[in-house]
Amino acid sequence: MTTTLGRKSIEEDFLEDLKKYHWLEGYAEHMYLDQPEKGKPGNVTIGRGHLIADADSAKKLPFRFSYKAATPEEIEAAYDYLKKQTIPAGEPIYNYKKGPNANLVLREQDIDKIAREDIKGKVAILEKTFPNFDRYPYSVQKTLLDMWFNIQRINNQLVYKDFKTAIRQENWSQAAFESHMRTQPSTPDGVYPRIILRTVHLCKAAKDAKQDTPTSFCYIFKQKIWAEGWPAYTPLLEDLAKYGNKWSTHQNKDFVQKLKAVDVIFSHYIPITTNLKETFPEFNGYPISVQKALVDMWFNIEGITHSSAYQNFKTAIRKKDWSQAALESHQKTSASTPDKTYLHIGLRAAYLCQAKEAAEPKMCTSLDAFLKTPTSTPTSFCNAFRQKLKDSGWSTHEAFLKDILEYGNKELPNDQNKAFIDKLKKIDTVFDGMYYHAK
Repeated sequence: MTTTLGRKSIEEDFLEDLKKYHWLEGYAEHMYLDQPEKGKPGNVTIGRGHLIADADSAKKLPFRFSYKAATPEEIEAAYDYLKKQTIPAGEPIYNYKKGPNANLVLREQDIDKIAREDIKGKVAILEKTFPNFDRYPYSVQKTLLDMWFNIQRINNQLVYKDFKTAIRQENWSQAAFESHMRTQPSTPDGVYPRIILRTVHLCKAAKDAKQDTPTSFCYIFKQKIWAEGWPAYTPLLEDLAKYGNKWSTHQNKDFVQKLKAVDVIFSHYIPITTNLKETFPEFNGYPISVQKALVDMWFNIEGITHSSAYQNFKTAIRKKDWSQAALESHQKTSASTPDKTYLHIGLRAAYLCQAKEAAEPKMCTSLDAFLKTPTSTPTSFCNAFRQKLKDSGWSTHEAFLKDILEYGNKELPNDQNKAFIDKLKKIDTVFDGMYYHAK
């Protein structure tokens, strides 16, 4: 495997991932039965997901028995004992440490050596499957290794045909979408961290390749993780390493619930983006900031396509009246409105007013002056919104958006975040002022 000067080999990099994200392949110094395919018995496995096909294969491994080199007879006895066990496959690993298998182990250095050889074997397969594998970004290579480790006979599975096509085309955003393992209510919690980890790796590559346009899967994925409290990929990766392999704690259950909320976009992506473009035939020609505002609304407001409450908004979008659209994008708020809603309200208004400002740059007046001007109309909303931002300490829409994406999504009970949300609530009053003035 060729590498770039100064860069670790993919074998070493992926081995580090196996250690960091322990739940990818698990870790066991003794033999156990892994989670089988439906209707089939579990496979005898050891170390970091190393399959042991039969007793003869087991005898080739440097097992230790009670702190000394194991004999072929001791290894065969442990293997046969495990194969005859009535313990269901996929049980916690320590449940298999019994009988002749209780004292038969591999040392960590031997486990890592075996893992390196397994990874090299998968790399060789991937280099044949994808001729350009060596020059793919590391994040893509690691995703492919994970999938070829975890999904049996993936090369022969038609369900991943579109995924492999997207990889060969180096369309990382589409590959992230196609990498999904279909989930349902009975899907084990442990599947979701793996799904999300693969998606993050591929979407990082899409970002670097500038493939994350507003209707690309990876752009929408990033918006979804933002809505769930992760401002960027790095904090999510840190949480996956910290929590993803500890299923017993209440904290980690909450973490998995958030991953499940993110997972929903896989099933919603095609119908919602299709519907969005059908609702606005000129969508692809709209400014990027308008596209971002529409994507946020269609993915976060249920039933918006047929909602009469947003009819004026849709009319303003079709007329390309971005200021009026910003006003009409508002979700009515009350004392019980969740903090997260104010983030979306501010985000959409800022995106739409960015488009208004780019098309017709104007000097802003104060909100008070605006309300006293009889010739003003609701289409001047963006002037009032911009002034409200200035009064709250943001000189530009860009500075405001940066703070929303960096601070506003942190679900932490700290003074900084509370103060930020309070400022958003004050900015929200500009909508009521504009509606009152329009009447």
